[in-house]
Amino acid sequence: MMNVDMDAVDAENQVELEEKTRLINQVLELQHTLEDLSARVDAVKEENLKLKSENQVLGQYIKKPHVCF
Repeated sequence: MMNVDMDAVDAENQVELEEKTRLINQVLELQHTLEDLSARVDAVKEENLKLKSENQVLGQYIKKPHVCF
């Protein structure tokens, strides 16, 4: 009887260990996804600033086309 109980406990522990491992892997994957998204957001912000600056220059040129650059 004791051996059956130990087998049940071992099986339960194995299931818990597998679930913890699955959750850890899922968290790690989500962390990598978040890092990738954060890097993309930073790149888009930088590109946006660059385009805003270019638009300002073009806007000034359109308002005063006689000014040479």
